[in-house]
Amino acid sequence: MAGFRAEEHRREDRYLEDPFAQVLVPAGERPAVGDEAPNAMVIIRGRLVDETVLSAVEEGVRQIVSLGAGSDTRAYRLRLPGDLHYIEVDLPGQLAEKAGLLEDFRASCRVSRLEVDLRGEWGLEGFDPAVPSLWTVEGVFYYLREEQIGDVLRKITERSVPGSWLAFDVPHPGYLAAAENQGFLRFMAERGSGFTGAMADPAACLARYGWEAEAHLQGDLNGVGWVPPLPGRLARRQEIWFVRARKA
Repeated sequence: MAGFRAEEHRREDRYLEDPFAQVLVPAGERPAVGDEAPNAMVIIRGRLVDETVLSAVEEGVRQIVSLGAGSDTRAYRLRLPGDLHYIEVDLPGQLAEKAGLLEDFRASCRVSRLEVDLRGEWGLEGFDPAVPSLWTVEGVFYYLREEQIGDVLRKITERSVPGSWLAFDVPHPGYLAAAENQGFLRFMAERGSGFTGAMADPAACLARYGWEAEAHLQGDLNGVGWVPPLPGRLARRQEIWFVRARKA
């Protein structure tokens, strides 16, 4: 994912800025996932979550939880307030190397890193359940079964007071069924990272948990007022949802 973002940042017409992505990528290395990979999705969701982070912060949110944080560099590349607590969560061993590679740089806010497997029971050391939070879940629900996605959403909801935000991406079932995606899906399955998660109607699903949500498929984002229009090279339609929600 950092490789995709590094390539995007080098473009003069970049849609997503991430000067720290290259720090996480070995020199000259390109992502080896093939031409069928939904590379545009990585860039689009990155920008949408960036815009959501900035909107939530402007509204006064001072706690962000990045579930499946991976190579997320927002604590470094966005101008976040110094009193904001940015909590990165990922599987054991996933965040330590990133922290080492970025040790020469300073985050603009307070950063905590927690080793958690979202498929089991989990807590959040240092998390304040009494204040509004923004939860970001990028590229995670692809790998979880329907009941696991529901369990994560339930746990997020239980920890969220009114005024909290949520942003995530997830395939539509049509993405997993489309003939043109089967080569990439086989590649992911063979490397042990098979796509299993999908949602037919994220907004309706989140309404059951008490969230007010809007969900847009890739290619249908140019009418969305809070995100800049997609350049033509990223506007190809894909059956992938981009979701932004608020808890009333």
